[in-house]
Amino acid sequence: MSRIEAVPTPTYSIIRKWTLRLGLYELNRKREYRKDWIFIVDTTIELGKAKCLVILGISKESFSQIIEKKISLNHKDMQVLTIEVMSNCNGVLVEEKLINLSKRVGTPKQIVADRGSDIKKGIELYQDKNPEVIYTYDVTHQMANLLKKELSSDKKYQDFVGDCLKARQQIQQTELYFLIPPKQRAKARDNNLDMGARNLEL
Repeated sequence: MSRIEAVPTPTYSIIRKWTLRLGLYELNRKREYRKDWIFIVDTTIELGKAKCLVILGISKESFSQIIEKKISLNHKDMQVLTIEVMSNCNGVLVEEKLINLSKRVGTPKQIVADRGSDIKKGIELYQDKNPEVIYTYDVTHQMANLLKKELSSDKKYQDFVGDCLKARQQIQQTELYFLIPPKQRAKARDNNLDMGARNLEL
C-alpha cells in the first residue's frame, strides 16, 4: 500500500500574496483593442479619504452570444479594465479616466452606470467628445430606487426592518449570534434587500 503524504496547507500570507500577484497581472494585462466595448462604471463606498473608480468591460460580441444562449451575465464574463484609487472624484476626473482607458482599449459603444453625480457628469463630458457612445442607466440601481419608493411608505416592511434591528441588539452578544440578521448598510441599502429576505426564510 502506497504511503500518502499530506500536502501542507498554504498560509494566509502566501494565499494573499498570490491573490495580489494575480490581481496585479490582471490589471496590467494588455487588453484587446476593440470598437464594441460595453463599459460598466461604478465607484466604491469611500474608504477614509479614498474612493475607487472601477471600470469593467465586455465586448458587444460576447454579450450578444450570452443573450442568444438565454443565460444571465456572470462576473466571469467581465474583464476588469481599470481600477483607479482617487482621493478626489469628480466629473472631470471620471472623464479623464474614460479618455485614458479608451486610448488603450478603444472607444466603447455603450457605458452602463448609475446616476451618481460624479459618474453622470463624467460620462456626459465624455459623450460631448464621443456623441456616438450610449449612456445607459444601470437597471440594478433603477430597480433599487423603485423598490425604495415603494417600500418607504409600506408599514409592514418598516416593521420588519425595526424587528431585524431589535433582533440584532438582543442576540449579538449571545450563543445565538449565528442567527443575527444582516446589518443594514447606510448607503445602497435598497440594493441588498435580498439579504434580509433570505435571512427571513431561515
